[in-house]
This record gives sequence, structure tokens and C-alpha cells, in this order.
Amino acid sequence: MKVNCLAVNCHQCRRSDRRTVVPCTKCKEKFYRIKCIREWYPELEEEEVSELCPYCHGKCNCNLCLHSSGMLKGYLHLQLKLNDHFVTMMSEFTATTAQLQ
Repeated sequence: MKVNCLAVNCHQCRRSDRRTVVPCTKCKEKFYRIKCIREWYPELEEEEVSELCPYCHGKCNCNLCLHSSGMLKGYLHLQLKLNDHFVTMMSEFTATTAQLQ
């Protein structure tokens, strides 16, 4: 089901233009632009989004949902840990290499 609306914002990109959007029939609150569905959820068909949108499915990857779920914060924390580990390994490697010379 496609709807052409002026006042409907896409949940993914927040745009409120005259593009065609797909409404979720479960929550009846979220709308996704077809362009956003294709770009951000290529594994989903428009009909699937209409029946159960990514938000209702718990798999929405829009900026607001990633921040509110804490998923982005957890990812950044993991990235910092990996960077610290890499710096430690490089320091040990440099020290070992210097000793061998």
C-alpha cells in the first residue's frame, strides 16, 4: 500500500516531501519512503514493511532509534576498546622491534 501525503514524515530520514511512502499497518504511526526502504533495508519488500515496519520489528537503524536503544553507544564503546587494544599491541611490537635491533 502506497500513500502520497504532504504532512507525513518518513521515520528513517525524517523528510516530509511529496515522495511516496509506505505506512505500517501494525502501528499505523510509522511511514517509510520507498527510497529509504531500498537503501537501508534492501532485504525487505514494500509489502513486508507495510505489514510490519522495521521499527515494529525492532530492527530500525535510523539515527534516532540507534541512539535511543543504546546500540550506537555500545558500538562506540567497543570501537574505543579495540582502538586501545591496537595501540597497546603496536607499543609492544615497537618495543620488541627496538630490542632486536
